[in-house]
Amino acid sequence: MNKKDKEQQRYLIIDSTAIIHVLSKEKLSDDNVILIFPEGIKNEMRSFQAKSVLESLKEDKSLIFTNPTLQSVNRVELMAEETQDIVNLSKTDIQVIALALDYQNATVISDDNGIQNVCYHLGIPVLTYSFKIRKAREYFWKCTVCGQKYKRKQDLCIECGSPTKRLFLSKTKL
Repeated sequence: MNKKDKEQQRYLIIDSTAIIHVLSKEKLSDDNVILIFPEGIKNEMRSFQAKSVLESLKEDKSLIFTNPTLQSVNRVELMAEETQDIVNLSKTDIQVIALALDYQNATVISDDNGIQNVCYHLGIPVLTYSFKIRKAREYFWKCTVCGQKYKRKQDLCIECGSPTKRLFLSKTKL
């Protein structure tokens, strides 16, 4: 591959939601596209349909199963802590985002709002199938009784002992 081809090469980092929504190579018919999956995604495929889609994609030569660098994983975890998406992201979700940092010209395919939010904050483009967040989010927890707010996950209110609920503020429009 020459330098010009490498610059035009696009990488699509695939989340399990893309496979569950029947991702097919035909929908991404571009010779300059390589599909990248985190190794951990194999363990998330439980339905027969998702396993079948993954198996059919494995036959394609422009597909890579790999793990992200530790540096990228750490960067994603720090951002997910900051946005408070960390409480809902799986290890594989974090790997999906981290792989997008490892590959130049990478785009994440995911309907997961936590993945989308962290990607937005890291400047990573996202494609979706059915659900796209409209605005970046900043999460917080609020007591269901007294209204006390917490920036970090808090299951019970420190003030009154009641349960809290996870809410978000909408930030910049995407």
